[in-house]
Amino acid sequence: MIEVKTVKEGFDDVFRVCSPDAEPGSKLMEGRHLREMWLRETLRDYGPFTKVAYLDGKPISQIMYYPEKALPYLVGARDGVVRIECVYSRVPGKGAGSSLLADLVREAEDGIESLKGEPCRFLVTEPFATGEGLDLREFYTRNGFKEGDGELYLEIHGGYMPRKRTGYTPLPEDEGRAVLFYNVNCEYSVSFADSVKKLIHEVKPGYPVEILNMWTTPGESSRRGNELVVVNQRPIKSHWRAPEFRREVQAAIENR
Repeated sequence: MIEVKTVKEGFDDVFRVCSPDAEPGSKLMEGRHLREMWLRETLRDYGPFTKVAYLDGKPISQIMYYPEKALPYLVGARDGVVRIECVYSRVPGKGAGSSLLADLVREAEDGIESLKGEPCRFLVTEPFATGEGLDLREFYTRNGFKEGDGELYLEIHGGYMPRKRTGYTPLPEDEGRAVLFYNVNCEYSVSFADSVKKLIHEVKPGYPVEILNMWTTPGESSRRGNELVVVNQRPIKSHWRAPEFRREVQAAIENR
């Protein structure tokens, strides 16, 4: 039987779901430390925003969500809108993810604490491919979410309204270098950014690379349309593990 609990103090079980094998001194552990500090600060400022699902008393899945207004780098954040950042299950196929989502929907209908009494108009999410388990887009649509403008949404107490988005406009200072961003809401983001830097240097040894934290430099992120990888004034769209990534980086560096 799946049991769902809202995290109101301590994040040990969140890390037991997401990164139980993090090794001391690794980039993953560095990201885990940064995420833990961010989790504590966000809990203090907004209230509970994470739920963990348990199977036979063991944590196997988690969902993380917060008001769009909590994201300092997000242009056009909407009032009363809660963004689901991720749903992750270490043990798929047990219904834990659906149980977490259903619990969040019930809370949204009754009043999400992190909105401080403000009604939740709708939930939104931008699913991404993890290469593990069920495709997230399929997961959300199966649970009632609909297609919006670059996102999926589920109406709660209000009608859906698209967010005004800004794309990347080439910046003079981005010419001849790469700018990478990591997000402290995920402990893997730091190691991913480091891996991207190494791949760029495999394509072009010594190529200038700057790595920035989206939460501590939100203006730098929003100026670039929240693109995670920009090379020589060009956003790189391919996943860093895909073969196309190197080709995109090479073409950007050579300005092709």
